Amino acid sequence: MMEYKEKRDFHRMALDCSAQFRINGSGEMNEAMVKDLSSGGILLWIKQQVEPGSEISIMLQPGTDITPPLRAKAQVIRCDPVDEEPDTFAAACSMVEILD
Repeated sequence: MMEYKEKRDFHRMALDCSAQFRINGSGEMNEAMVKDLSSGGILLWIKQQVEPGSEISIMLQPGTDITPPLRAKAQVIRCDPVDEEPDTFAAACSMVEILD
């Protein structure tokens, strides 16, 4: 049996929750689904293709008041079509800054 060594710097947490994002320079908020999250990055499923290198602002509002919202700036690393979901793109993003 082969052993797998994790190459990522941060542990990823699988999620399936809604979020909003805005491409910096645009005033329009867009809907997203967060598929995984770590302290270094986030994977969003979105309904539009975003160019790699684009900076986005993300707002994740938890379903309870116990957990505060997450607001962050991120940079899109890649944005690929999702095979099992038509008209959906997986945007892998690197966290640039966590906001207050």
